[in-house]
Amino acid sequence: MIRINNMAIQIGCYLILLMGTISWPLTVAYAQNFNEFGTEERFTSLHILDIPTAAVVSRGTAIMTLRVLSRGGLLSSIYAGVSDRFLLGISFGGSNIIGTGDINWNPRPEVAIKYLMLGETETLPALAVGFESQGYGSYNNTLNRYQIKARWFYGVLSRNFSLAGTFGMHAGVNYSIENKDKDDRLNVFIGADKSINPHLTFLFEYDFARNDNQSLPGFGRDKGYLNIGARITLGDRVGLEFDLRNLLDNRVGAISPSRELRILYSEAFDF
Repeated sequence: MIRINNMAIQIGCYLILLMGTISWPLTVAYAQNFNEFGTEERFTSLHILDIPTAAVVSRGTAIMTLRVLSRGGLLSSIYAGVSDRFLLGISFGGSNIIGTGDINWNPRPEVAIKYLMLGETETLPALAVGFESQGYGSYNNTLNRYQIKARWFYGVLSRNFSLAGTFGMHAGVNYSIENKDKDDRLNVFIGADKSINPHLTFLFEYDFARNDNQSLPGFGRDKGYLNIGARITLGDRVGLEFDLRNLLDNRVGAISPSRELRILYSEAFDF
């Protein structure tokens, strides 16, 4: 049974439910497919911050991201639409890349696969299934896992509403095989994004981290990961995002919250 025992999480969940209830009658006025959704039409939100959405990019479109992490870390990713429903991605990075001392590279490039099974309609959410081996934070060679476990196998529902702009709600489950710590439970995550105008979007997500709550040094301790952010779209193709992560101080011995920057670029190729 999932227990939400933090007031901030309860308030966030209640707000999502309330806004969804209020905006439900407006969905008929917002009948575009989810794979067209984004801050701009050509700028699709594949993730809220860390959690995936059901969005994919159209065939021939690529989204490139660069995350500037704490402790001099960088994480670069590229995602490409193989078809209008099928997405492939690859990422690689490390910690201490910026600064002095030895660079700690991630052990390998990681991959992402996403398939949009059901597109969003006026009454039903979009449904996507996927695979994502990229975790976040430093990599622990003893436990063979990232500080924040990779999603690995997941399914996610996404629903968009017209509410003084756009308002997206997202919920999913995942199973990670990074379970050498003997914690292999099914995990749950939720998120929301709200556009203020065509160029500014606020982001919210909560990862219950049910598979990472054994209070091991440097890892989760049964509070889950609450992250928020703001994304600015510059022109048609460039996005700049400022994020605050781990607001509930979920990691043992960590200094929270973590302030991070993400740069996004979208380009359409003719093939």
